[in-house]
Amino acid sequence: MAGHYSFCARGVFAPISTRTGKADEGVFLADKESCPNVINKWECLFLPSTTCTWPDVVTNCHNRDCLPMDSKVYYNSASASGLSASREQVDMNNRQFPSPPHTSEALSLIQYHCKNPDNIITAESSTMRKQQCDDVHGNFALYGSLMRFNSAFRNEVQEVIHDFRSTRTPVFHPNISCVAVHVRRDDRALPGVDMMEWCSNHTIVDGNGRKTHTGMWIDNKNKLSFGQWADMGCGAQLPYGAATLEHFLNASRVLMPHNRNVFMMTDDPKWLRAEVRKYHSKHKHQADAMHIFFPPIRPNHRGDSYNASIDLWSSITLARQCQAVVGHLGSAAFNFIYRNLCFYHDNQFLKCPPRFSIGGP
Repeated sequence: MAGHYSFCARGVFAPISTRTGKADEGVFLADKESCPNVINKWECLFLPSTTCTWPDVVTNCHNRDCLPMDSKVYYNSASASGLSASREQVDMNNRQFPSPPHTSEALSLIQYHCKNPDNIITAESSTMRKQQCDDVHGNFALYGSLMRFNSAFRNEVQEVIHDFRSTRTPVFHPNISCVAVHVRRDDRALPGVDMMEWCSNHTIVDGNGRKTHTGMWIDNKNKLSFGQWADMGCGAQLPYGAATLEHFLNASRVLMPHNRNVFMMTDDPKWLRAEVRKYHSKHKHQADAMHIFFPPIRPNHRGDSYNASIDLWSSITLARQCQAVVGHLGSAAFNFIYRNLCFYHDNQFLKCPPRFSIGGP
C-alpha cells in the first residue's frame, strides 16, 4: 500500500495513508474524487485511529519522497513538535511502549491453538499443505481495533453485501457453512505460458537443496531479478499461475470434506469464470454438488479507487462467515485477508480459521 505507514509515540499506534501529505491525491485506499479534502485517506474508510496530535513533520510534509513507504516510524512525542526517533529511544522514554489491545491475549490464544496437535493435519500431496496458525503473530488484533468502518463506508459495504445476497442463485445465506478461497493470479501469471515449465527453466537448486534464481536470465539481455522470480511463485511447489480451480476446490475438501459452499475471491475474475466452465464440463456430478460464490469485482480493482476498497472489504466481510480458508501463503493479499479472519470469523474473535496453503508454506 504505497504511502501507508504507521505512527508510534508514547503508546499511540496510528496509520496514515498518503503519498505527499496533500488532500488532492489518490492512494490505494481511495481516489481523490471519491474522498476529497482528506489528507489521511485511511479515514475515508475507517474511524480515526487516534485523537492525539500528529507531528508537524508528518502533516506538513508535501514532497512525494518525504514520507517513508510501507514502514513503521517512531516519534518521540504525540504532539506537533514530535520528531522521528528510534524504537530504543522511544522505549527509554516510555516503559509502556505501544501494546495494541488484546495483543498478549491473542498471542496466548495462537500459541494454544498451534500447540494442539489436532489442529495440524499432514499434507495430502506434495503441492498442498494444510496449516492452522503456526506462523501468525499477535498483531492481527490490530486489524480489528484499527480497521473499524466509518458510517459512510459501512453503508457502502452493506449495500454491496445486500445486493450480493439478494441477487445470487443459490443464495449465499448468512448461516450456511463455507470455505473462503483467495486466488492470487492476475500479474503473477504470464499469458499463454506454462508456469510450471517457466519456473523450472528459471530455477536452480543450490547446495542446500533450496530453490533460487541466482544466475538465471529472462533472455539474452536481461537477468532475472529475485522480485520477478518470487512474484511468479517459483519458490513454491506450485506457482501462482499453475494453480487451477480444481486445486483450490480439492483443498477446500481437505479442510471441510462435507462442505458444498465455496466463497471465491480473486484478482482475475475472467480466469475464474473460465475455470468454472471448465470444471463443470470435466466434473459434472461433482460440480453440480458444489456451490461456488464469487462477488462482482469492478475493472479498476487494482488501482487507486474507493470502489476497489468497497469490493475488497465487502468480500472480507462476507468471508467472515466461513469456517476455513484456502490461499497461497506467498501472497500478501491472502495473508491480509487471513489475518482479518483471525480477528473475527464464524462468530469467533481472536481465533484463526484452519487454512490450506496452495503450493506449500
